[in-house]
Amino acid sequence: MTVNGECAELAPVPGGAGTVVGVTVVGMGAREGGQAAGEAIRILPVWTSPDGTPHLDRDAIHAPLPTTIDPNDTNTIRNLMARTIQIDHRWLTGRGPETDTPTGWAGIGGLRDVLLLPQPVTPDGTPRPYRLGRKCLCLSRVDGLVRE
Repeated sequence: MTVNGECAELAPVPGGAGTVVGVTVVGMGAREGGQAAGEAIRILPVWTSPDGTPHLDRDAIHAPLPTTIDPNDTNTIRNLMARTIQIDHRWLTGRGPETDTPTGWAGIGGLRDVLLLPQPVTPDGTPRPYRLGRKCLCLSRVDGLVRE
């Protein structure tokens, strides 16, 4: 759902933080939404505070994204992987370096190929979608991942 061209956050996702109920695609043709084998990538939604720091919480205050992870810390790795979403790789064509994971994740098999989906949070706490050309992606509490 959009309000004034921005993805709107309306209600909690059933199941708690990190749970995604689905993918909503607005204004796409049928061929754009499909995935062929080998074209899927995993993204990790993060909320970026006004100073540019990525966080795992929607307020961009309480849970900064870890920059290094001990490869033996399976709880952290599982927690991060549980927050990822599989999407068609074409959705991030032309992406910027802000979608790269921290270099400290390079040795973590499950995380090294994950891309970040940064959603800037304004000083008043409002999350904004990640804009890529004329499209935007955001994680909605109601609709899951929304691409418009």
